[in-house]
Amino acid sequence: SNLILRIYTATRKLVGDDFTILVKLTASEFFEGGVTFDETRIVCKKLEQVGVDGIVVSGNIHGKADTMIGESHDGFTIQAEGYFHEYGHAISQDVNIPVITVGGLTDFNAIEAIANNTGIEYFALSRPLLSEPHLVKRWKEGDRSPVECERCSKCRTKRGNFCVVNKDRKVQLSHI
Repeated sequence: SNLILRIYTATRKLVGDDFTILVKLTASEFFEGGVTFDETRIVCKKLEQVGVDGIVVSGNIHGKADTMIGESHDGFTIQAEGYFHEYGHAISQDVNIPVITVGGLTDFNAIEAIANNTGIEYFALSRPLLSEPHLVKRWKEGDRSPVECERCSKCRTKRGNFCVVNKDRKVQLSHI
């Protein structure tokens, strides 16, 4: 935790107080000897004390989310929609800064339910936007159907990050 605090302090010194700094960290590494959720909660409290503007709660399930859905770790269950929102909710009870959840967020109604049931107000999207770059606009215009992201994690390639399933992606990106 000292390293992340030193990085934050140095970054804050460089950018000043008017620049928002979020810290993204793993809720748990989900393996023996890895970072535990209890350790993460302690770090989050320290981050709040030094002035971090918000915390993004993620997890160590890269490329294997579908196989871990429903598993319980540290007393929480990895969810099909919003993998780590239970962890984010717990952290939001510990700190008085925004907590952002990420992971498997493809359904507007599910995101809205998480917001209503946990008090989490912020959600980070990555793969859904690679699959559907105009997603936020579509949702804002009232089409709340789920994203066509298959959560296959094939979008992380050596050539960059892009959806290999959605064939219309290049056409959509040319209009952004």
